[in-house]
Amino acid sequence: DNEQSFAVAEDDALVEHNAPRLYTAFMKIGPELGEQHALLFGLSAVGGQHQVVEEALLKAADGYTLIYGTDFVYKYSAQRSHGEGDVVVQGEYFYRTMNLDGAGADWDGSDWEADQDGYYLQGLYGFLPRWRAGLRWDQVGVMNRVQEPYETRNVFGSSERASFVVDWKLSEFSLLRAQLGRGWYQTDEAREDAWEVLLQWQLTFGKHGAHDF
Repeated sequence: DNEQSFAVAEDDALVEHNAPRLYTAFMKIGPELGEQHALLFGLSAVGGQHQVVEEALLKAADGYTLIYGTDFVYKYSAQRSHGEGDVVVQGEYFYRTMNLDGAGADWDGSDWEADQDGYYLQGLYGFLPRWRAGLRWDQVGVMNRVQEPYETRNVFGSSERASFVVDWKLSEFSLLRAQLGRGWYQTDEAREDAWEVLLQWQLTFGKHGAHDF
């Protein structure tokens, strides 16, 4: 049901694709760095069929979307009480490409094509037992190209956001988080700036599983 990447549309000109229509793959590797340091690298890929129906143009298209990603997490354990002095640095990068061919006897050969990417970088520091503070930078559309039928290839700008976060771990089962963000967003009309405030309360019920990396 994802209209942007892996949609299945209803149109007489489109081919029906039997499931499975979506495939995922990933790989993780973590070198041994000792008791106080940990590092994990990852690669991922998502691919599948994608269909579009443009009612205004009375056209339909069928093809595929591919998303590639790479990520890393570094952790330093100060081995103090409740995370004091601990450091976490992590980041992730995604690249998405879409290529669709027109369907139907009256199709003129124009295609849908798109290439976008995005990434984030984040650092967290345990400045007191159970307390952490961190900075995060997000950016999408470093590469942001779209080709639609009957139009020239459009290149759009990127959107960015800088965030500051503080969280307080009440226990193994609850966490309070406050985040302040400043965003610079590319829209269809113009570039817009915004302040964002996020307050979050996380609760876990029942026995928790093994700790994540």
